[in-house]
Amino acid sequence: MLTKPELVALAQIILHALPDHEYLDEIDDAVLQLNQQAQMAVDLADTNRLLDDANAMIRAENERLRAAQEWVKVSDRLPTFDDCIHGKVLCLFANGVMDTWNPILIETHLKGEMGLKVTHWKPLPEPPKE
Repeated sequence: MLTKPELVALAQIILHALPDHEYLDEIDDAVLQLNQQAQMAVDLADTNRLLDDANAMIRAENERLRAAQEWVKVSDRLPTFDDCIHGKVLCLFANGVMDTWNPILIETHLKGEMGLKVTHWKPLPEPPKE
């Protein structure tokens, strides 16, 4: 696809080559058509860039949501109240049982002093808005 300066240069070459400028209307139409095609290509490139940006944002949000659903080992990180919904997170105990606890209880049961050893946790989902 020719750029606008290339089109102008081409039109000037053609005009100098033609006697009495007998095909000016046809040349003008051709240049107009080429300009429209060039603009459509620019618009398409802009649209593709916008779609690429939107896809990147969707992928990043998808990754964030996946990470929020993964179990976190208590040896890697303990939950804070920022991780909680209504003051609790979902806990997985060494015996395979799951329950909701607040972060303070998790920290006191890390050593399994009462027979309950928390091994993993994850945030609870947001409650429905309806």
